[in-house]
Amino acid sequence: MKETLLHNDSAVRHNEVARLCPTPENSLCFQNASDLTKTARELLKDRPGELVLELDKVDLIDSSGLRALLDVRKACEAAGTAFRLGSLSGCVERIIAMSKLNSLFGLPDLSWDKKPAGPAVELDLGHSGWKISEFRAVSDPAVISSLRERAMEAAIEAIRSSS
Repeated sequence: MKETLLHNDSAVRHNEVARLCPTPENSLCFQNASDLTKTARELLKDRPGELVLELDKVDLIDSSGLRALLDVRKACEAAGTAFRLGSLSGCVERIIAMSKLNSLFGLPDLSWDKKPAGPAVELDLGHSGWKISEFRAVSDPAVISSLRERAMEAAIEAIRSSS
């Protein structure tokens, strides 16, 4: 397991504001999301007036990372400390917007570059008869969630049938 999610000097209090910043690994995912929650809870013992997460360098966030953000927000609420997301990367903005959690984090209705569905890149290799295409799909988060659940069910069934 990685040492910690935060730089040793990144959890600094300035005028009763505690700021947390990710490490150079630039991810907030299953492997390190619990480190964020643990570090935030340690900082909350000092009773800062506000806890700010600076996420502008995060280029990978999964459901565990999103859960950690929710857990930190809840811990701040329980401790009577204001919670705020500072600067956000495009990746974090998209995940929050797709999850429809922007109002919960006190953010405006976030939007990202919604490109229309359809072919994004097409390359004809001519003589070989092969054609390479990249297709951009646009989907509703509920559809993605449903597909994820079905994939998990199929994986569990495959494991059971192979045993």
